[in-house]
Amino acid sequence: MLGGSDFRHFLTHEHSPPRFPQLEILHALQWDTVVLGNADLVLGADKLKVAQKTADFPMLAGNVASTRGTWPKFPSFEIIENGCFRIGVFGLMTPAAPMWHEKLANDLAFLDILENAKEITQILREEQQVDLIIVLLHSGSNKKFGKQENLYAGLPNTNAAGWVADYVPGVDLVVSGHAHQTFPRRPIFHLNRYRAPLVAPGAFGNGWIEVH
Repeated sequence: MLGGSDFRHFLTHEHSPPRFPQLEILHALQWDTVVLGNADLVLGADKLKVAQKTADFPMLAGNVASTRGTWPKFPSFEIIENGCFRIGVFGLMTPAAPMWHEKLANDLAFLDILENAKEITQILREEQQVDLIIVLLHSGSNKKFGKQENLYAGLPNTNAAGWVADYVPGVDLVVSGHAHQTFPRRPIFHLNRYRAPLVAPGAFGNGWIEVH
């Protein structure tokens, strides 16, 4: 099971360290990994460090780096062995996060999604020898949306799930969070809007997407 976040919807301010009862629910659901979202960072470095230690699954954010060494290191990808398949899952977050949470700009660097997706895909294919690649993006899929965010971040692709699905060879599936959309809304045999299949599992636990 994979999540596109915001993960903070499960970790409320009322449940502070050392106890995150919502994590127990996600453990029971057997989550494999999740990408962090912009609202998750509002928890702050200390809470996220505790959440990372408490969770039995990795929290990914491969294009986010601590500039002062005060934030935890977020892994880029996770390898999942499923039967005879070796699956690479990597997670990236919208670089426009400081636009909504200005203090983040003091401690974190946010890199371009599309360029990072190409780099990590190459690593997973060539070095990790995976059979499938799934991308968890806390970023919307509308390639024409987000001009204000793009200008703020000084990057071309802050709303980049559709860009990754279309322009990163080697990606087999894109899971798009952030936009609070659910797609598809009914069973469908072929997802052909983009080069690689793209799904959006909703928000606040109201969506569930199965891909076969």
